[in-house]
Amino acid sequence: MCAITAGLLVTQTSRSATDDPALQADRALQTAYAKGDTATVKKLLDDEFRWIDTDGIMYEGADALRANLKPLVPMTADTKITEHQYGKVVWIQHNLEHEFAAYFWVQRPQGWRLLHVNEIEAHPAVSGENSRPTFTIPCINPCKQLPWKPLSASEKAAIEGWQDRESGTGRRLLQAGSRPALKLYDALDCPCDTTTVRLLENRRPLH
Repeated sequence: MCAITAGLLVTQTSRSATDDPALQADRALQTAYAKGDTATVKKLLDDEFRWIDTDGIMYEGADALRANLKPLVPMTADTKITEHQYGKVVWIQHNLEHEFAAYFWVQRPQGWRLLHVNEIEAHPAVSGENSRPTFTIPCINPCKQLPWKPLSASEKAAIEGWQDRESGTGRRLLQAGSRPALKLYDALDCPCDTTTVRLLENRRPLH
């Protein structure tokens, strides 16, 4: 395995970007983003393109364009480019200080296309010893916080409607004194909102 890896690295370092089609495509994409050339960007994206930003939110190809996402790592003289070749799949990593981006390119009949982007921003470690908190840690209700950002007013209204419906179902069950619902909230010990807290305070006894 070490011999194979070394061989790949030798191949990468001995070839310039001028005769490496994947690196050429990567450079063209970065230049297009810098110039705001949306037509070229679209041409270089694969049909199954996905983008995961530093918040861990994944965007489909069309949504990434609608959200006007831009590369995290700027192309400068200090930007480190590392290429990993796996036949018709090439992983190109961009790194500048604490910012990292992985670009996964695939070879299609029409040329190299960008399949996936994953961005990571490293934060400095916080000094101090690990310790248990002396306060209650509130839970994050997945019905209230989702790893997704609505990009239009209609999308925002749709997700808010879904969240209200999901929360409302739990409230109705609590208000009706549903034993399974009450036991579940007792077990979780993490009320979702003030409405649920009031329902729990006034709930019927379980015994």
